Amino acid sequence: IDLHVGEGQQYSTINDAYDDSQDGDTIIIHPGIYIDNIYYIYNDITIIGSTSNPSDVVLESSYYGHPVFRFRTGSVSRVENLTFRNSYNGINVTNASLDVHNCIFNGNEYAGLGGTEFSEVSVSNSSFINNGWYGAHLDEPPPLRTSTVENCYVSGNGFLPGPDYGSGIKIGGGEIRNCTIINNKRGVSSAWTGDFPPIINSIVFNNQI
Repeated sequence: IDLHVGEGQQYSTINDAYDDSQDGDTIIIHPGIYIDNIYYIYNDITIIGSTSNPSDVVLESSYYGHPVFRFRTGSVSRVENLTFRNSYNGINVTNASLDVHNCIFNGNEYAGLGGTEFSEVSVSNSSFINNGWYGAHLDEPPPLRTSTVENCYVSGNGFLPGPDYGSGIKIGGGEIRNCTIINNKRGVSSAWTGDFPPIINSIVFNNQI
């Protein structure tokens, strides 16, 4: 079932649409700026902007310290055509699987996208710009090394004052392919000692450290 969010649509908030959703449903968000969040997402769900331009649908968390979306144990989901900005995290993933496509993560305090514990995250055709500590922080412990970052632009991340470990991408394995990673505090860092990911056909240039 498609659940539509926006002015004149079935739902005025993303949270209300999610409350009525079931596994396999799609939440379609129409153009606008939404200050909203879904604290726990357990369903297998697709959340997409209604146009192919991610700048048309802008999401900010309604609670400081919380992400816009938090995908939790068992969820197998997809997010597409959205901008996440000015939140603590844009998205957090814990023990879940998430496919992120054609999204923008801009100006989030900690990280644009965070994947922790036994999460499988695939990111493609997305931008991570001016996020505080990390553009993407995909912290998978060994032996799980399945996160991928492909065709992404990563710039201006990791400059939040404090500990000296910010980076464009922090990843615990997996693969980085066809990305441009420039002008970050660090370009790429490893989440686990000895598990530095392969970086294939990518530009990693002019990062501070």
